[in-house]
Amino acid sequence: MGGLITLALYDAPLAAVVAVLVAMSAAGFAAAERVDASTASWLRSGATVPALLAVLSALPSDVMTTIVLGLATASCLYLMRRTDLTGDVACAAFTAAFGGLVWAAGEVASVPQVDRAVPILLVLGGMAVWRPDPVLETSAAIVGVIASVGAVAAAVDTPTALALHLTLAGALVTSSSLIHPTRRFLVWPGGLLLAMATWVRLADLGVTVPEAYTLPSALVLVAVGSWRLRREDGTPTVRLLGAGLSLATVPSLLVVLDDPASLRALLLGMSCLALVLAGVALRWTAPLVVGGVVGGLLVLRELAPYAAQLPSWVVIGLSGTLLLVVGVTWESRMRDIRTAGRYVTSLR
Repeated sequence: MGGLITLALYDAPLAAVVAVLVAMSAAGFAAAERVDASTASWLRSGATVPALLAVLSALPSDVMTTIVLGLATASCLYLMRRTDLTGDVACAAFTAAFGGLVWAAGEVASVPQVDRAVPILLVLGGMAVWRPDPVLETSAAIVGVIASVGAVAAAVDTPTALALHLTLAGALVTSSSLIHPTRRFLVWPGGLLLAMATWVRLADLGVTVPEAYTLPSALVLVAVGSWRLRREDGTPTVRLLGAGLSLATVPSLLVVLDDPASLRALLLGMSCLALVLAGVALRWTAPLVVGGVVGGLLVLRELAPYAAQLPSWVVIGLSGTLLLVVGVTWESRMRDIRTAGRYVTSLR
């Protein structure tokens, strides 16, 4: 510390100041390896201060920043082998130091900013896949998002850069879910990232057909749900297939409501009929309900123009007749409703 104060009194070169700070930090971490645990914790905490000051002092020079962050990255990588709190702190510090190292090295080598986030994603994401530690995964995700935002913001072709980074992130997250049984839940955010990358590319190409955005994801959801149906006999189909079938039909229905006389309406109607028949044949609730509800709304939309052209007295007469028939056969209709409810409840 005395040497640092002495340097502050003179017009010392930046490299000398940074070198003293790095030496102080290295001495503190080295001493922590030769003492007991409680003393080592205090020494590492004290050695962190000159390390941060070294990084801050080196910021005016890209070369010095690269060197200091390189040393910090190597030190954190060495400390990551520990299984205590020090190892967790080193994991988080490593991701930040490595991200800064790549960015600073890119400045020195005149690498375009749009290309700097890719190695950060690959290295940190690969380490998170290789070592599924929550601290490493969380810090790697944060640094990856920050680097990707900076790269995409500096890109000339923003959609292409955004799709590239989303694809890389989705592939890494999905890989972790496939490799590690404890990370199976990551398949959903990984799939969402890959779907978003596809949507960005489709939008960039000028594709406006909604099925191009929804059907691939819907097919994946239905495939995963069907796979789980074979493994879990008692799980309701609404829970496993409802989301996929709804995503496959509802967006098309919303378009058909504005354009009922179209090929899309015909194909949607045939699909709903197929879902209803499949639900009855397999005794599955999800395809029967989704096909019936979407198909029923489609039929009402198709009949609406014809109903609007009928004379008002015909509409009133038909409505009165319908109410009269329902009132006369009320008990029978209620029995039919209860029977239909029991049938749907008995389905899987």
